[in-house]
This record gives sequence, structure tokens and C-alpha cells, in this order.
Amino acid sequence: MEPENSESDHYARYPNLKLAQLKFKVSLPDYTEDVELKKKLLDMIVSEEMGPYYEIAAEELGWNIQDHIMKKLKDQNAVKLAELDKAIDDALENLSTIDVKQAYLHKANYLCKIGDKENTIKSLSQAYDNTVALGCKLENIFKRMRLGLFFMDLDLMQRSLQQAEPLVELGADWQSRNCFNFNKALHCIAIRLNYKIDKVSAKIVNVPLEKNSEVFKAVIKQGDLLLNHIHKLGRVINI
Repeated sequence: MEPENSESDHYARYPNLKLAQLKFKVSLPDYTEDVELKKKLLDMIVSEEMGPYYEIAAEELGWNIQDHIMKKLKDQNAVKLAELDKAIDDALENLSTIDVKQAYLHKANYLCKIGDKENTIKSLSQAYDNTVALGCKLENIFKRMRLGLFFMDLDLMQRSLQQAEPLVELGADWQSRNCFNFNKALHCIAIRLNYKIDKVSAKIVNVPLEKNSEVFKAVIKQGDLLLNHIHKLGRVINI
């Protein structure tokens, strides 16, 4: 049986914000035809077994899905998820509540790694329902916050903050309070970045031939700088 407060050992830094930053860069007009950059992104997706995310990235970037890559990733995902589900079933039948929580967390971490947002949230929720310690509950919520940041899901980020706030007020330790305040700051940055991207999208729709204008480049540059800022801040505190 694993200790109640040990799940931080299993909280690998997924989803990878550096990958989200690279995907954003590939989406920019100046890089859409950059073969080397596109290969780097695809290699990262393949190395992390990101079957669900490959489909998302292909759709958003206008890529043609390579069937042999998709099959390989799906096969890898199916094998690993079968192992994780077996571990969950075993924990439910034979082990303690803490072990059940850990089994769900292991699955959530893998789903998070491969970019399956909805199923990650589901597994994290199942782990949360089997969690007692306040700090462990907050770690779970911060994981959802990071997931929201990766997908720029502002609603998920907001809901995570709202869920965390009363727990912090119950008497969270210094590190958890810092993480909470840090996540609030990241949420503000993400809102600002999303506004800038929406602004660019509006300009593209209204003036499609001016995507190389100084205004367009300035807004895109600011968005890229904000993503860099988020990635660097993410190294300071494990969110």
C-alpha cells in the first residue's frame, strides 16, 4: 500500500507545455511550411505515444493523418490502458482506498501524457473521490489546471480554481498556497493570450491578405512570448 501523501511522486510533468508551445509555433503563418519544425512536433507526439493528441493536432494544423503512425499509437495506448484498467480492478477488489486512488492516478497520468483530455478529467475525478488528505486533493486539482492550460481550456482552468479555493482556505500548507496563487496568475495570462489569439483570428477573417502586417506580427509575437513565459514559470512550481 502506498502512503496517502505519495502521489506527487507519480505526477510527471504532463501534459508537456513545451509541446503545446511548439504546436502553437507550427500554427503560425511563418512556420506552417517549416518541415523541420513539423517533424520535431510529430516526433514528440510519437515518442510520447500521443494517439488522441495526434488526431487533435492533425485537425487543427491541417495535417493528413498517417495511418501507420495512428495505428501504432492506438495499439500502444490500448495495451497500456488495458494494464492500467487491470490494476484498477485489482485495487477495487483486493486493496485499500488509497491504492484505488493511486491506480486511478496512474491511469490519469498516462491519459494526460497522451493528450486525452476528457478521460484524464474522468480518471482524476475518480482518484479525487478516493482522496482524503487536503494536500493530495489540491495536487489533483492542480493537475487539472495544468491540463486546462495545455489545451487552453479556460473553463476547465476556472472550474479548477473555484474548486481549489475553499480547500486552500481550510488550511493548505505554504507550498499549496503558492501553487494556488501561481495558478491564478497563469489563468490571467491564459485569458490575455486567448484574447490576443482571438484578436488575430478576427483580423485574418476580416483582412485575409494582411496576415504579414506589422499589427499581425506584433500580436503573434506577444502570444508566443506569453507562451514562453508560461513554460518558464511552470518550471518554478509543479502545477
